[in-house]
Amino acid sequence: AKKVEMTVPENDNLPLLVEEPRFNQKVKPYFMARIVDVSAFLNQYIYQNSTKSFSLLLRVEDTFFSDNSGDYILEQTNGQVHVTRAAETKNQVAIQCSIQQLTSMFFGYKRPRELYDMGLISGNSNDIDQLDQIIPYKQTYFPDFF
Repeated sequence: AKKVEMTVPENDNLPLLVEEPRFNQKVKPYFMARIVDVSAFLNQYIYQNSTKSFSLLLRVEDTFFSDNSGDYILEQTNGQVHVTRAAETKNQVAIQCSIQQLTSMFFGYKRPRELYDMGLISGNSNDIDQLDQIIPYKQTYFPDFF
């Protein structure tokens, strides 16, 4: 074959597997995702199992749909994560993010630690690490169009 074109996920390892890895590669975003109902999404999400109990306060800002904005408590006990909507408490330290960052984290596009290091989310460093541990490591990839 003289020319091969293929669509692969962003983290594809093909360049590591071929003898001559210097070939044209383009990263083209071709779809977007949005969490429409934060509370329902967080309650149905399949979290990575953690051995220790924890409680995280997640403060989400959604400028388009204000019903999503607010505080969410993620608590794990006995291997199960439970999510409750909390009354907004400005004085408590929380992981603060926009709906866009929340979507990119929970859909596997960017890790919480990456977004924190870039200054796109804020909060206690230990809480960021805990959030990073409960979000499964999986690459966002949608190979079809609709």
